[in-house]
Amino acid sequence: MTAGEVLKYRKGLFFIFADYESGHSGSSRFSLTAPIVVPSFSSLEDSDHLWWLDCGDASSFTASFGEQSGQYAHFEGIEGVRARPDYFTTSQVISNAQLQLLVDTAKPPREYLVTVSVRPIPAKIKDTSTADTSMLDIPAKSPMSAKNWDFGTRICSATCVSMAMDYLGVDHELHELVIAAYHRPADRYGVWPQNLWAASRWGVVGAIETTTDWEVLERAVAEERPFVPLIAFDEGELEGSPIPASLGHMVIVRGIRNNRVVVHDPVANDLISVPRHYDSNEFRKAWLGAMGSSTCSPSPHRIADPVRRPDGSSGLFQICSRIRGFTPAFRIFVRR
Repeated sequence: MTAGEVLKYRKGLFFIFADYESGHSGSSRFSLTAPIVVPSFSSLEDSDHLWWLDCGDASSFTASFGEQSGQYAHFEGIEGVRARPDYFTTSQVISNAQLQLLVDTAKPPREYLVTVSVRPIPAKIKDTSTADTSMLDIPAKSPMSAKNWDFGTRICSATCVSMAMDYLGVDHELHELVIAAYHRPADRYGVWPQNLWAASRWGVVGAIETTTDWEVLERAVAEERPFVPLIAFDEGELEGSPIPASLGHMVIVRGIRNNRVVVHDPVANDLISVPRHYDSNEFRKAWLGAMGSSTCSPSPHRIADPVRRPDGSSGLFQICSRIRGFTPAFRIFVRR
């Protein structure tokens, strides 16, 4: 993306995330100390967008997400910051930082969900026992058994989102969701914000978050919300997986039983093989070991009350965490 093309977004609307550590919105500049920063935005309205990290004399930005014709690649302009298509990593403290969300739209969206989460990488993960949870009745789905499909294992993200939408009762076709989830500049179907944008076309709003907290998974299941973690593992590190190793793979969690995480794994060869049971400690390391992230969304066709500016008008204003009182319906936890 050129500077001139970025100005297209600046002619739309933007808002600033202030100091994420204090949670206050009064200061628009902060020192960025977290090694990984995962921003997320979802809206049912026009929502082509990108995230812009500025430190005064230099900028970096994510790729843009939304309609394929308007997608641009990510850009790295700040020393010590690596811009990925959908998040940032840092190798040093970044001073005077400002994080902006640029949304290309004619008018401010009235309803939306926005989050920014941070964490160290890697994190120390300890083995521990896990309590049994309820078991979500999520319909199984695997594109591996579909005829005339040449996607292979490339669409695990979209397939997990599709299973979450089935669970939520959202009528849709997997192939249409896959088309919407394709991110042209990255040539990938697994770019997380693009998957959120795809789900929003069917009235489902989601969030991407990163964490070191295993209880996030347990709470999601307890709240009967599909949970989609991104896992990575080497050969022999996740017994029972349909693939020997992966640098990044998504599954959808149904629950925990007898210290084993019960999931649907979309790269199984057939529907009968989709349900899997993974050792909880192996799964914990595969998920939380490097970046530990995931995605959630509210009930279809319903999101939180519109955020209000301090003066009472609706629209966008400075916030630093999930909209108060709002719980997404499904989560995708991402990982490096």
